[in-house]
This record gives sequence, structure tokens and C-alpha cells, in this order.
Amino acid sequence: MLMSDRKVDVSVVLPAYNEAERIGVFLNTLIDFVKESPASYEIVVVADGCIDATRELVNEYSKAYPGVQLVAFPKRLGKGGAIKLGFRNCHGQVLLYMDADGGYDPKEIPNLLRALNDADCAFGSRALPGSVSESPRTRRVAGYLYVRLVNFLLLKGVKDTQAGFKAFKRKVIDTISEQVSARGFDVDVQFLVRAKMNGFKLAEVPVSYRFVEGSKVNVLKDGVSMGLWVLRFWFLLVLERLRLFKIHEG
Repeated sequence: MLMSDRKVDVSVVLPAYNEAERIGVFLNTLIDFVKESPASYEIVVVADGCIDATRELVNEYSKAYPGVQLVAFPKRLGKGGAIKLGFRNCHGQVLLYMDADGGYDPKEIPNLLRALNDADCAFGSRALPGSVSESPRTRRVAGYLYVRLVNFLLLKGVKDTQAGFKAFKRKVIDTISEQVSARGFDVDVQFLVRAKMNGFKLAEVPVSYRFVEGSKVNVLKDGVSMGLWVLRFWFLLVLERLRLFKIHEG
């Protein structure tokens, strides 16, 4: 059910940058799912420096459905900044974010919630047995190379870090939010790495994904940037460990 109360079971954050052409269809699907769910939900849409009609469109939904909240920021924050802003405006015991383009089916949300029975963070994976991915070949290859780099430097054993479909118990976000500095697409990795470093249990869950035309991602440009972000984050963690070592030795 869709709630406007201050206490809900699940908060769904949708970071949106100029998504006027796509977000309406997805909001309809998400709201239909939520209304039939026994759990209580709120939907928080973060309009991230949008210059199209995203804010106006979501505002109309918020008037029709009190459980839909618009959080508008005038300047571009990036995916990471938008998700963190959305989380700060959530009231749920579980905080979940999804891509706003409709690439993931809300009907798979219960799969992540069930995984949280035995874990603190559950994240969708397009690379596990049982998953389905309709992503273009270039994106699949880029994703494979990226996750190999992440496995080598930051997080072993994970098959897919970049699916925009992740759920966290509130205590996880309360603990790690200030430790996550990413403002762009690297936020997915930072959330997982910081959660793991703080002793929280991760669960990777197979999901279905369909590519939706209109993506803002440039595979070559953003792929290179994301690789550099991983290297920079790895170096930051090395410096953090050195500081802790010096403090311990001192």
C-alpha cells in the first residue's frame, strides 16, 4: 500500500535527471505494484537539476498520490548525490533505490526484501544464474570489464555492482552515508564497499533487466570515468588504512 505517514516499511528512491519522457510510465507501474502490496511504501523522486518537465510531472503524481514525494534540487547532483538526498528524505525501515527509466520491474522488489531476512543489503544482479539481461552488447562488455576491476581492487566475489536496484536496512545507510563520497555512477560500488567494511552482510540477488531507450549513459566516456573513480576510491581506502595504522602504532 502507498502511504503518506511518517513511518513506512519501505522507501523507494528514484533519482531522475530529465526523465519526463520515461518516468511517467514507470511511476504508473510502481504505484500499481505498491497499491497491491501488503507492506507500506513511500516513493521519493529526486529531480536532479532537471531542465525538462520531470518536476512538473512528478508534482502532479504527488498531488494524486500522497505517498509520492517530489524532492527537487536546482543544480545537478549526479546519481550518487541524488540518491543520498533522497535517503535523507525517507521514513522507511528499508531504503531502496531503483533506476527511474523502468529497466527493473517493481514486482521483483519482494525478492530483495526477502534477501534482507538474512542480510543487511540486497542488490540486484544481472550476472547471476536465473537473471535476465537485455542490455546491448557494448554495455555488457563494459560492465564485465568494470566489475573485474572492482573485484581486483575493492570487492571480491560480486558479479554485478552496477544494477540500479539496491535495498538496505536503515541502519546500514545511517552508518555509511557520510562515508560515501561518490556523486556519480560510482555510488553503487561505494555503497557496497562501505557496507562490507562496516561489517554488514551483502546478498546478491538475480534480477531481470530490460534496456530502455533514452539512457544518459555514454558507454565509452562514462566507462573511462568510472574506471578512474574506482582507482581513486581504492587509493582513498589505502590512505585511510595507513592513517589508521599510524594511529594504532602511535
